[in-house]
Amino acid sequence: MILNVVTISFFIFIGYCLLRFNHSLTYIILGYTNNIYTIEVVHIWDMLIFLLLIVCSIALSYNSQKISKIVWLLIAGYVSMFIVRNLINIEATQQGSNLSSGFTIFSLMPFVLLGINENYKHKLRASYIILFILFLFFVLIGSRTATISIITFFIMLGIWPIITKHKFLYYSTFFAALLFICAFMIAYLLLMEDQHWVFAEQSNIGFLQKRIGTRFQIWQHLIEIISGDNWLYGFGVDFPTNLQEPVSYLFFDLNRENIAAESLYLELVYRTGVLGLLFFLLVLFCIWKMLWDGRHIWVVKLSGCMLISTMLICSAGTSLIFSTMQLKCGFIWLFFGLGIGAALRAKTIKPEPAHKRL
Repeated sequence: MILNVVTISFFIFIGYCLLRFNHSLTYIILGYTNNIYTIEVVHIWDMLIFLLLIVCSIALSYNSQKISKIVWLLIAGYVSMFIVRNLINIEATQQGSNLSSGFTIFSLMPFVLLGINENYKHKLRASYIILFILFLFFVLIGSRTATISIITFFIMLGIWPIITKHKFLYYSTFFAALLFICAFMIAYLLLMEDQHWVFAEQSNIGFLQKRIGTRFQIWQHLIEIISGDNWLYGFGVDFPTNLQEPVSYLFFDLNRENIAAESLYLELVYRTGVLGLLFFLLVLFCIWKMLWDGRHIWVVKLSGCMLISTMLICSAGTSLIFSTMQLKCGFIWLFFGLGIGAALRAKTIKPEPAHKRL
């Protein structure tokens, strides 16, 4: 149960990251305990903790089919109060790190949906209402990536019965999502003409206030650097993009001295190369693969929708790993584990046959 393709692939990915760490294993262990660590050492420990969260949540979900009502009420109450608090001081939320606020709600959203105990049709209706409310909140605070991701979640929830009719169609959905993300990033770089263009600068809606081209120069410089000699193996896990200065021969007028990736995929390629990116995508695909056996279970459906939506968030933000939002990333890995555990239970524990009538 615990030893499966997800935990094995995640362990392999962590092992590769250790190989691409430019310091010794002793430094990673002692450097952390002696309080002389860098944030990059913390990221290695984060990944180990995320793996442990997956293992524990798989075991929990495998042995228990329902979330505690008290736990659900606490999570739903926290999300509600968090939204109210941000709405009270909406201007500060719009000017601050609204991705953090949006990602907080996004990471807890599936736990709220999981606690809806009506039949499937009622679950779907209630889920759509909750998702629409969260969509309005994300638009208002200007968390664009979270807004697009919750739209993706909404769509995935609606088409889930269709894509799970056939295994080939189910697997194709994962690769179609990857192709869409790749096409989106390429189109963004090729078609972006006015980097300072906004929908409505004077609007009170955060989504409309912000520039569209904030990531253009960053990605342009990063791709120029990555396309050199280090594209296969990267510069090393302990060389984050926020330490990389812009290339001198390319235009750069952003109010910063580094080119922090603002994309997990580019961050992975920069640190671990294309090989590291493939190992990470393998982890995500293994999660998607294992969810197939429990595709008709509510928590598994939510986990699948969450996976595709999170993949979209990772295209325009550093999430899941190499992130400073460790707790929120932990919630997402935890929920993936709940889905995997439920799918394993559906695969291994068959329902008892009904007694035949005499």
